[in-house]
Amino acid sequence: MAVRSGCDERTRLRVRIKRVVPGPDRTVKSGSKVLANGRIVAGVRCVRTPARFYVVALDHQGGTAKSRAVTLSCKRQTSPTGAGASAVENAVVKLTNEARAAGGCRALVHDPKLHTAAERHSAGMAARRTAVKNAARLRAVR
Repeated sequence: MAVRSGCDERTRLRVRIKRVVPGPDRTVKSGSKVLANGRIVAGVRCVRTPARFYVVALDHQGGTAKSRAVTLSCKRQTSPTGAGASAVENAVVKLTNEARAAGGCRALVHDPKLHTAAERHSAGMAARRTAVKNAARLRAVR
């Protein structure tokens, strides 16, 4: 993100996101915006391997500002046995991942937000007795 403040005249502010690599650093994303005061926000795609990035802001007069470099990656923060999951849920995920690994597929992981949403949805269905009604309808159809 680049910010310009305390200015009366409009001008073009440019931003470059650079990846730290051996030799000249590579620009991975750039953008610009004409503004008097404001900010430009840009982002980069996830990278599996941690990489170092920094931002360079340039004004119309050639002035530059450079951020400090930060390390970014998209590694999952949750473990395959997620917090809040029951022993049965963990066992199902473990068995599923063993079968997926045998087929050359990536492992599944627990998603705490999805888990919370599913728990709330199930509780709502139970409170409204929706699951019982649906089960009765299914039995009636057979």
